[in-house]
Amino acid sequence: MNRLLLLIPLTVFSISVIAQTTVKRTPFYEVFSSSTCPPCKPANDHLSPIFEEYRENIAVVKYQMSWPGSGDPYYTPEGNGRRGIYSVTGVPYFVQNGENVSYASFDGDDIDDDLEDDARVKIELRYMLDPSTQSVSIKAHIEALDSLHAGAQRIGIIITERINHNNVKTNGETEFHNVFKKMLPASAGDFIIGKVVPGQTFEYDTTYVFQGDYRLPNNANDPINTAIEHSVEDFDSLHVIVFMQSAAADKEVYQAGIGEAYTSVEDFEREWGSWPTAVEETKKPSGIHIYPNPSNDRINIASLNGKEIAQVKIFNPAGQMVKSTTGGLGVNSSISVQNLPTGMYIVSVNTGDVVHTKSIVVQ
Repeated sequence: MNRLLLLIPLTVFSISVIAQTTVKRTPFYEVFSSSTCPPCKPANDHLSPIFEEYRENIAVVKYQMSWPGSGDPYYTPEGNGRRGIYSVTGVPYFVQNGENVSYASFDGDDIDDDLEDDARVKIELRYMLDPSTQSVSIKAHIEALDSLHAGAQRIGIIITERINHNNVKTNGETEFHNVFKKMLPASAGDFIIGKVVPGQTFEYDTTYVFQGDYRLPNNANDPINTAIEHSVEDFDSLHVIVFMQSAAADKEVYQAGIGEAYTSVEDFEREWGSWPTAVEETKKPSGIHIYPNPSNDRINIASLNGKEIAQVKIFNPAGQMVKSTTGGLGVNSSISVQNLPTGMYIVSVNTGDVVHTKSIVVQ
């Protein structure tokens, strides 16, 4: 499957005399990890439930690294670029608003403290997912509320995947959260040169298309070539965050932003500061997640919104139902596909009020 890459960054600068308002901080937490790193499992076991509790108020990204050993299959050169910024030499490595701290002593009180801080920047972020075209449309509005460093600033828009399962290796982890997939508008973000004054704004309007088909690399020595392939397990699980950070030695993160997902083009395109007309938008995940995909044994089905699974049906390309299960499935279910011929199938999942459909590949 070949698609043209569409990446259209648009940056607009405007200056006013003073900033319009004050806002609280949206914390930005970065985790450097690998599925081949034994101590990364207890680190992620500690951090993941804390992040989940505050998921609507914080921006989180996890960069899978190329070591120890052969490294994580979801290693990316762009994630390695963030490693270079912080001079990371070992994993796990945890960064809180631009500063390396111990993950072991980090808890909800630290997040509460971060949330009470006044931010130096105000950020609004929206995105729309289109799994059919493998695209993510993004709009961001960033306004300085304070004078920033006279040198340079970095703005990065990050696409993450909320849940991954396929990059399992040797450390015992079977589920990976907030995994880095892409940095925009360029591989290192965007650089703002010179002093930033209160009221100065930066706007981004871009669409990124993930190319080709899914591939699971063997290890970090075989990374995804984003020009022809991707590592997204479930496009409905994609999420977008943004950060603005000093490019100076202090690496201060002025502010982060959490993307609000939209399905209405009208609301996505509306003016900044106006209210949406639709009421369906939400930061909480919806739908289902099926993994591993491709599979040669069993598929696991997770209901992302907590609704119990009432029925699962699997159809072959001819539209014939080849498998069905009903009742007592809970919010997580596992179904064998071991005896199905290789090929593509459609999985229909009924959660009571909605029927979700996903394609899977049986190997």
